[in-house]
Amino acid sequence: GVWKLSESTQASSPKSAYIPHPHPLSTPANANAMDATQMTEAELEQLLAQRKEKHLREEEEAWKRAEERKHLEEEEKKREIEATRKRFGEQKKKAEENVEWKRAQKAVQIVK
Repeated sequence: GVWKLSESTQASSPKSAYIPHPHPLSTPANANAMDATQMTEAELEQLLAQRKEKHLREEEEAWKRAEERKHLEEEEKKREIEATRKRFGEQKKKAEENVEWKRAQKAVQIVK
């Protein structure tokens, strides 16, 4: 019964109330989805070139983003390495100071 119901509502609605929607292919957003059979060779070639161009641009953008991300990751790694080096350096320095201090203590004890 659902189908019959929709059929009867359509029949009862006056024709003037029907607003024709533009064909989806004729909207500018979908302009390059034009019917290829109605295109001239030149138009087809231009369309293909545009699509290729767009595709290449998108690929380039993606590549640039990937490069950027790689660069950022490398920077991040460098920073981490630097921080680790610094930390190790400080620890080493402390250890050396410790040794020096212990030596000094021993020397003091010997003097006593």
